Amino acid sequence: IRLAMQYAINKEDMVNSVMQGYAVVADSCMLPNSEYLDANLDGGENTEKAKELLEEAGYDGTTYKIAVPSGYRVQLANMIRQDLAAVGINLEIETVDAPTMFAGIQDGTYDMMIMADTMTNYVLTAEWYYDATAANYSSLTDMTFNEKMDAIKACKDDAQLKELADDFQEYCFEQSPLIPLFYQYN
Repeated sequence: IRLAMQYAINKEDMVNSVMQGYAVVADSCMLPNSEYLDANLDGGENTEKAKELLEEAGYDGTTYKIAVPSGYRVQLANMIRQDLAAVGINLEIETVDAPTMFAGIQDGTYDMMIMADTMTNYVLTAEWYYDATAANYSSLTDMTFNEKMDAIKACKDDAQLKELADDFQEYCFEQSPLIPLFYQYN
């Protein structure tokens, strides 16, 4: 279902309308100029693929709750709700303050949130988001994320590191515990 959401969201539209072109679409937590970015990822909007994935997953019509702070993220949430509705996913938006949002994502009050983060060019910049041994915003318990991150940390060969980084990003994309939307220009 998360991967279906990844395909349902029109990130390009967000970049062009809400961000007025001052951003670039993201399919990974890696910055666009990183030597470790997996250029083969393509999370561009594909509503037919999203619908197929939902049918395959047996989506039952659950309404998901997304928490957003005020400001432009409310616009993003409305666009996400519209995109998800186009493939049959129900989304309820709650505008809350940041502490309520973070507490609610941890305790299960909210299924999703929209947040900003500062990324770097290193493949494990967002490591804490994928750590199944610690509290994380995605409630991950899949130790495969940790195994892949441990292999990256232990790697001393640049060519092999690129392969491991690509594998990690592809796994993150397929599992979609986070859906990167865009990188905003500074």
